[in-house]
Amino acid sequence: MKILDKMDWKDLKHEEKFGCDMKRLLPWPGLVVPFGGAWGVVKSGTRSLPDQHEKYELNIGIAGKAKINLGEDIYEVEKGDVIVIPPNIPHYYQNEEQQDFHVYSLWWDKELAEQYLEQVKA
Repeated sequence: MKILDKMDWKDLKHEEKFGCDMKRLLPWPGLVVPFGGAWGVVKSGTRSLPDQHEKYELNIGIAGKAKINLGEDIYEVEKGDVIVIPPNIPHYYQNEEQQDFHVYSLWWDKELAEQYLEQVKA
C-alpha cells in the first residue's frame, strides 16, 4: 500500500464529462475507503460542465476563487471553503478570476459504503 501519493501535475487530464482538468486520487490500490476523490482545476475564464448525481459530494477550495452554481443558488468560494453538495442537486463551477481554481472533491453513497463494508469483512 502507498502511504503517500505525490502530486504529478502531468497526471491532470481534461475530463470532457466535467469540462475541467482532473486527477482521480481515490481509491488507490491497497487502500480501502468508502468514498472516491479527485483533484480538479477550473481554469481561469472557464467553467465546469453541469453535473448532477445521486452521491453526496464534499468539495474543498484549495487555491483561487470561483462561483459555484448549486441548483438555483450561486455562491462565491475560495481557498479553504467547504462546499457540501447534496444528491440530485445540479451544480457547476464558473471561474471569472485571473487565477485557476483548484478544488478537492470527495463523494460517497450507499453503494460505495456497501462495497467498503464487503472489503473490510474479507
